[in-house]
Amino acid sequence: MSKNTLVYLFYYIGLVLAGLFVSNLLMLLTWLSANGWQLDELSYTGDIVSQLGREQLFVQQIASQVLALILPSVWFIRRITNEHMSVQTQTFYWSFLVKAFIFFALSLPLVSLSAYLNALIPLASWMESSSSRMAEFLDRLLIFEQTSDVVLAFIAIAIVPAMAEELAFRGVLQNLFTRWTGNSWSGLLLAALLFSTIHMQFDGFIPRFLLGALLGFVYWKGGNLWYPIGLHFLNNAAQLIALVYLDDATTDIMQPPSEMPPLSGVIAATAAAAFAGYFFFLKPNPEKHA
Repeated sequence: MSKNTLVYLFYYIGLVLAGLFVSNLLMLLTWLSANGWQLDELSYTGDIVSQLGREQLFVQQIASQVLALILPSVWFIRRITNEHMSVQTQTFYWSFLVKAFIFFALSLPLVSLSAYLNALIPLASWMESSSSRMAEFLDRLLIFEQTSDVVLAFIAIAIVPAMAEELAFRGVLQNLFTRWTGNSWSGLLLAALLFSTIHMQFDGFIPRFLLGALLGFVYWKGGNLWYPIGLHFLNNAAQLIALVYLDDATTDIMQPPSEMPPLSGVIAATAAAAFAGYFFFLKPNPEKHA
């Protein structure tokens, strides 16, 4: 079983890398088209992404998510489901989603505290460079001059990533890691670790890991991918709404707060989250999801 699971894992990674190759090839073709197909210009450009316009960046972001995560994940799931690895084991219930949202919201102060603590950890130069590049990329995307920019942002940052990342990290990888290790906790933690690492933003590594673990826990207990997809979307959408309509970037829980959050509030919220998590998901209940 472990050997087969490892084969599946490498098979899936191969699909993802193929999707990345195609999306990067499309980005290269887009750049060449915008530059009159002058191949000699390529050698003088250190970073193609920096040469793309904002709308081109949105399209590239969507294309990379679809080609590297959504399509490989859907293809993989359809194939492996025939070999007894199902990613949807339970029916969707709105009542469970409400409980999951309460649990998730109560956990956010702890995530915010972890962002503050993450900022205190010195990073290697290559980690700082990677985080800076990703921050610059997002800054270029999050400029809203017209309505179409807002629509594209919601598609590229809220809708598509919620579906793509949950399909990949919870639907495929968490299931594969759980099957490989034989332990659900190990599966969700390994998937959360990879989820945070793949973003290449090490100044927000810990809070993103915690978010991945929370989403993985909800998926594990709910048995339906729509729960983490919904929470992931709501988290990203809420931050975009605050940025667009309130001009407030401080709601991004990945960014460290200017000062340490009040410990009393964090402890109270975390205790409430633990209480909710136990009674919503862990306590034996003969009428599950009721």
